[in-house]
Amino acid sequence: MTTSLEDAEAARRRGRVLENRNPANHDDRIGFFPDSTIENGTAATEAACTAYDGWRLTPGPKRAEILFCAAQLIVDRKETFARDMTRETGKVLEETRGDVQEAIDMTYFIAAPVLEDHPCARVRQELIMVRDTPT
Repeated sequence: MTTSLEDAEAARRRGRVLENRNPANHDDRIGFFPDSTIENGTAATEAACTAYDGWRLTPGPKRAEILFCAAQLIVDRKETFARDMTRETGKVLEETRGDVQEAIDMTYFIAAPVLEDHPCARVRQELIMVRDTPT
C-alpha cells in the first residue's frame, strides 16, 4: 500500500491535483492536494480497518496513554493548528481556537475512562449518570 504522500506525488505528476485557497483571501494559496479516486478511498478504508484490528487488541491503559500523548501534542501546537484552520476555512481565529480546544477536550474525554483517577474520568462519569437518569 502507498502512503498519502506517495499518492499525492503520483497525482501531482499526473496533473490530478486540487488547489486550496484561503476563502477570505484568494491570493493566499494554501497548497495543492491530490484529487482522490474511489480506489484511494477504498485503500484508506482498508488501511483503517487493518489498523483497528491492532488498536482494539491494545490494552486500555496503553490506548489511554497514546490518546493523552496525542492530546498533549495538540495542546503544544494549538495556535499553529488554529491559524492553519483559519486560513483553510475563513473562520475567525477565536472560533478555530475553540475548535482545536474541542479536539483536545474530546481526546481527553475519550481517554479518561481507563484512568479512573483522572479528573476527566470523573466528569465523564457524571455526564453519563445525568444522561442515563430518566426525566
